Amino acid sequence: MTRKATERAVSRRGFIKGSTLATLATAAGAGTAASLFGCAPQSAQSKGELAQTGSNGVVANEIPEEGEIIWQSCCHCGFVACPLKCHVVDGTLRWIDNDTDGDDEFGGVSFRSCLKARSVRKWINSPDRLKYPMKRVGKRGSGEFERISWDEALDIIAEKYRYTLDTYGPEAFFLCATGTRNYPIQRLFNLTGGHLGTINSESNGQIAQTANYLFGFDSQTFDCAGGLGSNTSAIKDADCGLFFGCGSGESRMCGMGEVYEVAKAREAGIPVAFVDYRLGEGSSGNPDEWFPIYPGTDGALASAIAYVIISEEKHDKAFLDKYVVGFDADTMPESAPANSSYMDYIMGTGYDNIPKTPEWAAPICGLPSEKITYLAHFITEHETCFITQGFGPQRRHNGEWNAAAIAALSIITGNIGREGTCPGLNGKGMQMNFDGGMWNSVPIGENPVTKKISISGRFNAIDHPLEMTALTDGIQGGDKLEVGIKFLALYEAGCFGNSSSDLNWAATILEDESKCEFILGCDVIMSTSLPFCDIILPDLMYQERMNMVSTVTGGSALGFVFGRPVQEPQFECRLSYDWVADLAERLGLRDEFTEGKTWEDWMETRYEEYSRPSAPNGNAPSFQEGLEMGFWRDPVQAVPFIALKDYVDDPEGRPRTTPSGKIELYSERLATIRDTWTFHNGDRDVVRPVPSYFPEIEGVADINDTYPLLFSTWKAKNQFHSRYQVIEELQQACRHCLWINPIDAESRGIQNGDTLRVFNDRGEVQIMARVTSRIMPGVVGMPHAHRREIVDGVDIGANANTLSGHHWSPISKNCPSTGSTLVQVEKA
Repeated sequence: MTRKATERAVSRRGFIKGSTLATLATAAGAGTAASLFGCAPQSAQSKGELAQTGSNGVVANEIPEEGEIIWQSCCHCGFVACPLKCHVVDGTLRWIDNDTDGDDEFGGVSFRSCLKARSVRKWINSPDRLKYPMKRVGKRGSGEFERISWDEALDIIAEKYRYTLDTYGPEAFFLCATGTRNYPIQRLFNLTGGHLGTINSESNGQIAQTANYLFGFDSQTFDCAGGLGSNTSAIKDADCGLFFGCGSGESRMCGMGEVYEVAKAREAGIPVAFVDYRLGEGSSGNPDEWFPIYPGTDGALASAIAYVIISEEKHDKAFLDKYVVGFDADTMPESAPANSSYMDYIMGTGYDNIPKTPEWAAPICGLPSEKITYLAHFITEHETCFITQGFGPQRRHNGEWNAAAIAALSIITGNIGREGTCPGLNGKGMQMNFDGGMWNSVPIGENPVTKKISISGRFNAIDHPLEMTALTDGIQGGDKLEVGIKFLALYEAGCFGNSSSDLNWAATILEDESKCEFILGCDVIMSTSLPFCDIILPDLMYQERMNMVSTVTGGSALGFVFGRPVQEPQFECRLSYDWVADLAERLGLRDEFTEGKTWEDWMETRYEEYSRPSAPNGNAPSFQEGLEMGFWRDPVQAVPFIALKDYVDDPEGRPRTTPSGKIELYSERLATIRDTWTFHNGDRDVVRPVPSYFPEIEGVADINDTYPLLFSTWKAKNQFHSRYQVIEELQQACRHCLWINPIDAESRGIQNGDTLRVFNDRGEVQIMARVTSRIMPGVVGMPHAHRREIVDGVDIGANANTLSGHHWSPISKNCPSTGSTLVQVEKA
């Protein structure tokens, strides 16, 4: 079939009904898994095979000198930390190989790394590395800096630190850190009185709150790497799988993770269905699995599926009566008014009095009613359905409700706590725990400052902090803020750019030096955030220091990297622990900060105290044994973790932490929030005590002639945030393009490769067109987090957040960052 035939324009209804889905298999891209994911089994690739990425400095098929083998991990992409077999010759990283152990059995495949991981050699020696400390000499955001010494940099930081502490107190200190968490800076903050804390994560703030109110999970210990659902490998015991907004084909690309597990499920004959606005890599080559809906309407679809299930009496009444509060009148708390159960909302006997039929949902989500009914039967006609969601549905203005409505499908069908089930939350990876997540570091100690704000509220806490209260901004640990953020530390942080909405608005706040008076940045490259810093410090890459990390989403297998430095630090780059210790010395706290330990000492201490005891099979090596191995792979295949199994097996002995001790489809806590909070977006912020749907700001209900296209984003295959963008080979392998459906492209005279203007009232980006039937008509999108580059008011770097708005979600107060956005598209 020709490309022209594959990408031909079709009628909107014909597209959505699936009449052209069969033509998409070619467009989906055969060979993607082998070329980008590196997930071929051992039999398909011989041991010792080179990772031929163009970044290894070797000619294809050349066998370079073996050298010393040192294991390390990649710089990770949020959910995955792939092991790297580094070959070091004469103290220089010469080439990188994959893990080549394992077999072809489920759970035994090698931990093959994607091309991002295998391009590390290109990055570690990149001329774009930050090389020495720098001081800002132009206005904030100008990118004008001069080189200074480490002593001068630390003296300036210490002076600003003391001034801020003496003038404003510890509440004025704030830390933004993505990638690794910079516990050394946090430890120093806590030694000097603490810092303003944060609630939620920009990765998962809305779903974390959903999990709290529905299931009683602690939203503040929700680990975006580990997740709260079942291990995705549990799908092997399911009869079918339903995935909402799961972009694992882009965001979890290791060869031993979700992509592999779903592929093995397909091979075993387990049917799977993907709900998304685009045909992502997770369904690449399997277009019949794709059920396209408009972004931000997952809650409407899930509610309509629930209507079919309940009206056909296919819900699990026995499970609901035993384990759940709020499904129907029989299980409601005494405080609830009549006709306020979840069933009342779905069946139209309460709340808005609208039955959530497939016919109601079809025009909202863009999926025909018969397809909605099919998905309901897809669940009920199988004894066990693995229902899960990615982070996309919750990264929106109505994100909490999308997440809750999806999770409710698992609840009402009893697909919880049994083999092959997941409670509608994101899949959890196998991992060994650290003190705070997947990365091992120093202990941070106790934070004496009790106040916490939503992580997305940091710009408000700089711009108008005295207006922020517990009832307007969800502040915890106090009624209101007494002072704004005056000392901001950014460590490998997308504080501005990658994870911040409405960048032009945010830039005006950071540029005002009277608000946040000092900004410190530490990174390995010049990210979008760093031009706003007053001092920039060059950090070490993972591969230049001791690095302890769990493979995390290694799926049904567990691995742990005991990484040693592969080469000496480049230029004047320094380990953050060391320079923070020097800063602590200037503050008279070196001994308290280090406790006489080096970074390596802390690695051993933290591993033996936290990581080793958490190994699922209790067989992890000692720290010294691990260093000798470099990479430890658990020889015992882990039994998939099933979320909430302990509660389902023993509801009396293992109650949930909700007020009722049960799963709560009706939440009295949410009812209180509805009645007492003041909301930023007025009537557009809807809070109900039951999972429900409401239209998001700049969603389907707001489409207009000026901005007629829904805009959304996903994780790029070739970079994580703006990391890896310095590697040209990766950029060529996956060009930064705007996906646009042939219907929308034809009406605008747009062809593949055209340069486009994408714009709204907040900003404009310039980007290349990719015309493809793999995205719904009426929707356009691009990978998020390209580096912002403003020329004459236009972002020619095409960072998606130049376009996004700052509409905080009602409960978590998280900003939807590149979701809930309307745009227009024209040829440039």
